[in-house]
Amino acid sequence: MTWREANKAEEDIVLVNPAKTPRPETKMLSEQLPDDEANLSVVIPREGKGRLQPVDDVEYVFYDAWFVPGVRYPIPFPSFFVQLFNLLRRADIAFVTSYIYLPCLVTTLFSTVLRIPCVLSVDVLVGVHWSYGRAVVDSIANVYTRTVGRCTLALCDTVVVPGEYMRTELRQFVNEEKITVIPNGIDVGHFSAEPMTTEPNDCVELLYVGRLAPVKNISLLLRSVRYLQEHEETEYVLTLVGDGEDRARYESMARRLEVSDDVHFAGYQSSVRAYYRDADVLVLTSISEGFPTVLMEAQACGLPVVTTDVGGAREIVAAGAVVPRDEPDAIASAIADVVASNTATLSATARHHAETQYSQKRLCDRYKSMFRKQIRNN
Repeated sequence: MTWREANKAEEDIVLVNPAKTPRPETKMLSEQLPDDEANLSVVIPREGKGRLQPVDDVEYVFYDAWFVPGVRYPIPFPSFFVQLFNLLRRADIAFVTSYIYLPCLVTTLFSTVLRIPCVLSVDVLVGVHWSYGRAVVDSIANVYTRTVGRCTLALCDTVVVPGEYMRTELRQFVNEEKITVIPNGIDVGHFSAEPMTTEPNDCVELLYVGRLAPVKNISLLLRSVRYLQEHEETEYVLTLVGDGEDRARYESMARRLEVSDDVHFAGYQSSVRAYYRDADVLVLTSISEGFPTVLMEAQACGLPVVTTDVGGAREIVAAGAVVPRDEPDAIASAIADVVASNTATLSATARHHAETQYSQKRLCDRYKSMFRKQIRNN
């Protein structure tokens, strides 16, 4: 039965992605909902247009905004409010992929006025249990979360969180009955464990995928590589896929630690699947995370992971290790242990876990059921 048959009419869903980077929920629902004949409109800053992979039958509404330097925070132009209100007037439900931005509050306010259900997805409490890595910014975010953020969360009908870790953190902000757990999904068909054709390599290939920003704590990763070189006979090389404001600082640090010959900065890559397939271990050393997509993608490709104990990492990792933060010897020891483990068993465990827990199709079905319930009860 299609979405239309189940509801006897097409449902109009407005998805507000307030940041210029498309959220995992945005990607998943854009790819899956139109297949079931729902009308989906995605609202995103104009600066995010180049980061989208357009999907047929999805209406994209781009709004103009000014971004606060260094924190990627959008301040929408007045025209945004008119655009959004007109969209919501014909919508059956609104879905917002955060609470921390001004457009999130505006969406919940408009939804309340227009008497349509509004759903928020939240993977971190910024400034409370998640850090930008900058004290001043974190302090401002903490105040925002406890004031404006609290109002935004109170106005919505349901809060979707990707893991149980967020249920506990949110209890001080919203009634627990409003919380629903639906993990972020990935395309397990695209991120597959099929090996690439590569020449045998005598060294261990470590991989990092993500922004080069303070919150990602790349300095800990580089110090861990140095520790491995000093204490292990095996040769380790590291590839960092991604870019950011701190790239030059990390390149300088690699030289200072005398590991620059074994560390490759690959920059931003539009496709990372080949990197997952060619690596031996994915390493994530963040100070703060929500529900890291890279951990799911890597395991879907059969790649074990080593990560710091942040956000929902413990819920995601089935093949690899979760270790304390800011301890290079612990990171290095975990990497060495993973490398010494049975590769085939780890790879099979990683792939099975990703397929059974994080398939986009299965998780989108849960979103559809939740949307239907909200619309029916409105």
